[in-house]
Amino acid sequence: MQPISRQPRIYTFCAIALFFALSCAWCIQFFPFTDLRSHVMTDGDPALNAWALNWVSHAIVNDPANILNGNTFYPHPGAIKLSEHMFSLALINVVVQFFSDGPWVGYNILIFLAYFLSAVGAYYFIYHITQNRLAAFWGGVFWGFCFFRVHHTSHLQILSYQWLAFIALFIVKTRSTPNLTNASLLALFFVLQALTSWYLAIIALAFSLVIFLANVNWANWGKEQSLWFGWAGLVAALPILPFVLAYSGTLHDTSLGERAMHLGALADQVKPLDFLIPPNATYIGSLIPNNKYWIWQENTLFIGYTAILLACIGLITAWRQNWRMALTGLLLIITGYIFALGFFSNVFGIKLPLYFLAQKISFFSAIRAPQRFALLIYFGVMILSCYGLITILQKLHKKIQIAILAAVVCVFVLEVYPAKLPFAAIPKYAPSSIDRALAKLSKEEDRQFKILHFPIHTAKAGYPTQEATYMVDSTLHWNPIVNGFSGAEPIGFKADTRLLNELPNEDAVALIKKYGINVIALHAGVDPTHRARIINFFKTYGHSSIRTINVSEHLIFLDHANIVR
Repeated sequence: MQPISRQPRIYTFCAIALFFALSCAWCIQFFPFTDLRSHVMTDGDPALNAWALNWVSHAIVNDPANILNGNTFYPHPGAIKLSEHMFSLALINVVVQFFSDGPWVGYNILIFLAYFLSAVGAYYFIYHITQNRLAAFWGGVFWGFCFFRVHHTSHLQILSYQWLAFIALFIVKTRSTPNLTNASLLALFFVLQALTSWYLAIIALAFSLVIFLANVNWANWGKEQSLWFGWAGLVAALPILPFVLAYSGTLHDTSLGERAMHLGALADQVKPLDFLIPPNATYIGSLIPNNKYWIWQENTLFIGYTAILLACIGLITAWRQNWRMALTGLLLIITGYIFALGFFSNVFGIKLPLYFLAQKISFFSAIRAPQRFALLIYFGVMILSCYGLITILQKLHKKIQIAILAAVVCVFVLEVYPAKLPFAAIPKYAPSSIDRALAKLSKEEDRQFKILHFPIHTAKAGYPTQEATYMVDSTLHWNPIVNGFSGAEPIGFKADTRLLNELPNEDAVALIKKYGINVIALHAGVDPTHRARIINFFKTYGHSSIRTINVSEHLIFLDHANIVR
């Protein structure tokens, strides 16, 4: 009987087809394939990321010098630097924008690609190190569809970790076959991952170092390995360095700098139960009374019992099959757990590696969710679980092997599939009528407006996620807007928005004139009394015009030469 690992490549095509189908099964929870212009969440972090993705794509084509500036938080520059630039994702989105101008189309396609390419990358990596297609298929399913990605559905920049498996593949290939092709592909995939987000850049660096050190054979190390790994490092650094330099001042001129003062709170951020209890969005998690592990909690880090069992078997048996890969898996799990703990461990009474890194490199102090280093743990579990599966399948008949694999995959899917997400029906996205009117006017008059949207949610108590709706709607015209939402703000932004919210206060009017704001957009959510005060104020003052969009929405156009007496 021909071993399954030597069967024709039809097994690979079947695996990829199944990965495609599973990717569809996951993504249908978040957007309809019949309407890629819509998404299940259209404010908060998803809207922020959809805006950033589309701005960077827009700037790549139309205004490369302002890639990191963005059109929000006007008049403060560097709006993109308040969050993630997602440059490598934006490059893909450039192609999408040639076919659709909807802000959610590229976003949705990139979510699909994150699932699909993760599974494909893991498949090729595991097949390369094991030469076993069944183990490779399991690796693709686990790495592509673990619950961590569902947890980060609102964070495109975090769930897009699809390039990590390709990095691992070409580290191993460059070690065994050092040449220009392998080294260049290693650099390419590292750049693609690092320029997705700063979290993933740091994670990819730690990930790469662990895999490199666990697999390097210093006894056989020669000039070729030095040359081509050095080449990969140099080629990867060149496109990343400009972004590092551009972001370097962000901690000083934005509220991101405040995070350094709260490092002590990021201690003992994970515990073993975080990886063992299924979230309430899964079938089995929904059966747990008062289950505190819900979809948005950073400590929702469920691995899956099937994967853990296989990894335990692999931890025992993999040393005989490939001790370097067994060491790689173990070190990834240990390293991932230590970094996921955060900056301190009160349990052990010690400072952790992230603390020392933050002291040397201030950039690390901006990390507020070290739990995301759990990606290293998942990859380590994937490696060990594949060897565990090989141990179970060896010496069995081919049909039995396939049956066992099918059972393992089905049980894992049952464990992690997001069957009970806290969403209603997926809404159909449409930009606001105000933004549609502004887009039409801006095009007809070939004019740029500087817009202040009301209500100003930043000026109110609570987390101003609704500001992100203004941001994503602004992709229709790309005019500068004062409003903005992110994980941080420019210094002085909140004070300005509180003052502007007092309009028609004279100081607010003066600030409007100072910033050159020439459109005030009053949306339906504005308090009727406040709306009447603003409208009556600008009716009294000359050289302004008011356009009624509908009964509860208005645009006020201002002439700054005459706005105040």
